[in-house]
Amino acid sequence: MANAVGFEGANSIMQAPVGVASHECLDLPVFRDQSQIISCWRLTGEELETIKKTGVVWLSISGQGMPPVYIGAKDVLHVDGREPTAEPYIKPAKRINNAS
Repeated sequence: MANAVGFEGANSIMQAPVGVASHECLDLPVFRDQSQIISCWRLTGEELETIKKTGVVWLSISGQGMPPVYIGAKDVLHVDGREPTAEPYIKPAKRINNAS
């Protein structure tokens, strides 16, 4: 499975929902504002090979709703007018318990 990557501009860490074990749902560094939540993911070599062969990526969202989502290789966040760097990880300012 792809791994979450810390990135420049991240300002929060989302945590597992209440009742979900930390080994089942890891902390997720995100950029969060009033209209969006952005995260960054690194695919494994095996996943990249599979995508090259199939040309598809699967998205699974828990729950019954489907929010608008974007999946792509180009970033959608700019820091000081430029593309942000992923890792070294820049620690977010606050932690958010993703209880809802």
